Amino acid sequence: MTSACSQFSILVWKTARAHAVEMALPRSAPGDSCVVELRCLAGVRGNSGIHLVVSDAEGVRMRGEVAANPNEVVTLQVGLDEGGAPHVRNRATQVLLLPVDQDYNPSPPIHPASADAPLDIAIVVDGTLRNWTPPDPAAHPAPRSPYLLDAKEELWNSHVDKLLTFVKEIAAGRDWQTAVLAFGDQQPPPGLSAANLRVNYRIHPPAANERTLQTCDFDALRKRLISLPATSGCDFVDALADALAACADLHWRPRARKMIVLTGDSPGFSILHPLPKAADLCVRERDVDTTVAALHHLGVEVVTIYHAPSQALALETIPFQRELLAAVRSQYIRLASLPEMAFEAATFDPQEAARQVGAITTPFARGAALAELVRIGVSSEETRTRH
Repeated sequence: MTSACSQFSILVWKTARAHAVEMALPRSAPGDSCVVELRCLAGVRGNSGIHLVVSDAEGVRMRGEVAANPNEVVTLQVGLDEGGAPHVRNRATQVLLLPVDQDYNPSPPIHPASADAPLDIAIVVDGTLRNWTPPDPAAHPAPRSPYLLDAKEELWNSHVDKLLTFVKEIAAGRDWQTAVLAFGDQQPPPGLSAANLRVNYRIHPPAANERTLQTCDFDALRKRLISLPATSGCDFVDALADALAACADLHWRPRARKMIVLTGDSPGFSILHPLPKAADLCVRERDVDTTVAALHHLGVEVVTIYHAPSQALALETIPFQRELLAAVRSQYIRLASLPEMAFEAATFDPQEAARQVGAITTPFARGAALAELVRIGVSSEETRTRH
């Protein structure tokens, strides 16, 4: 090595400090390489994984992504090509190169706040929620219900009690604030006039200044949840993305643990994971995956509770319906910040769910993110020869 050798660093996530740090790589000349072992954070999805940033004194020289599973340790070879530019290789998979612009920086991981930190919790309810009970054939037409869960008020009351228990457990010993939102759908396209497609609201309450986090006691919270009005959803896809987007403006407190509890049976519009054809009749403004990624950037965690239809209805015996229901279940799992934060209403135990969510204390990402450093070492002669 000579004094002309280049000094590069790699950007990694330092959990103890809760921010990114640059770790120096061994000085290298063209043809040299070193070994870097990185641990992927929890929360990655699909083909996402580790976000790589290699810099020198002049700035970012290489940016890329390598596929990895949560908590997987990935071994990389980092070196210089003959022109002195950095390159990264992985034996198991390709490294996807990205532009070096800072616009491609990933969202930082979320570090759940400590158990005594303030809590901001928004409850987002599917205003089209139904118990999937077939209408009474003697009713022409079936009476319109003002209640969620198909006019069986006691079913919604029971679920509200579970939501309250969950909030009480999570909020125990904390200064907490809450907001309650419901989503329906946008008005149907021109030409559709069926009464059961008539939408009462897209988001409830409709005024943005009524959708804020506020101090609230549990009796008042219960009344707000019980009094939520029902609405038609126009079609199968509803305004879930709009409701999640509205959550970005709830005035979250900087030092609070920020959490959304989404409960419903309707999906939102997704570009990356589209629902089967005929599920959506409307042109949509927002996408659920992009919206949840933006909430993650704000440090907001998402808990989901999916209301699956009763097996007694045998809806999954019809291929098209089975495909739709599978897509919805998959979306609710995907929207949760972590798989262990996704629940189903039929088996939802609020105390166990609160324990499970409260036990999450390590950082987690959404999509590709900076990784934790395990080790930096010099390549063996055998490795250098191979590359």
